[in-house]
Amino acid sequence: CVGITQVALPDGLIYIGDSAFSGCSNLVSIELPESVRSIGMRAFSKCIRLQKIKLPSTMELIGAAAFEVCEALTSVVLPEGLSIIQRGLFYNCINLKQVNIPDTVKNVGLDSFEGTGIFTSYMNSPFTELYVGNWLIHYKDDKLFQLKVREGTVGIADMDWYNSRKIQSVILPESLRYIGANAFLRAPIDSVDLPRG
Repeated sequence: CVGITQVALPDGLIYIGDSAFSGCSNLVSIELPESVRSIGMRAFSKCIRLQKIKLPSTMELIGAAAFEVCEALTSVVLPEGLSIIQRGLFYNCINLKQVNIPDTVKNVGLDSFEGTGIFTSYMNSPFTELYVGNWLIHYKDDKLFQLKVREGTVGIADMDWYNSRKIQSVILPESLRYIGANAFLRAPIDSVDLPRG
């Protein structure tokens, strides 16, 4: 599909299937009709020239790695109503610098922001934690003995750790509602105070 530069999708379309436009390397922009409720896994992966995508406000599901390696994307507005940011959603979108996380989200999957401009800037900065909106996405475990999650944070993303950990103390804010898989795996923590919510 390398010859496709634009796509007009009909009103009434409900679902875009797995890998539907994967590898359409010359696709520049696409506007999804308001009728679309879900996008399958890797639906737009490796659309390296995709600069703009408008997602319907009523969309409920975006599959894993749906926008991985969309290198030209710089910002994305995720729809209210989305409950999960699936694994690897924006993996290696190297120029992505702005994403909103709607208040309806209850889980941010593993590697959703890894390799993005957001992640790269953080890794090259002195900051020890990466927040996107009200979510803690990553922290530099080799530099911390205590992690104090900032007030207002509603969730901690799924994480994947392989190295031994130094964190002995974690302070969680009252605002916290969701803790993702492996968030504190192997950390030598001896006690945790969970917020009431």
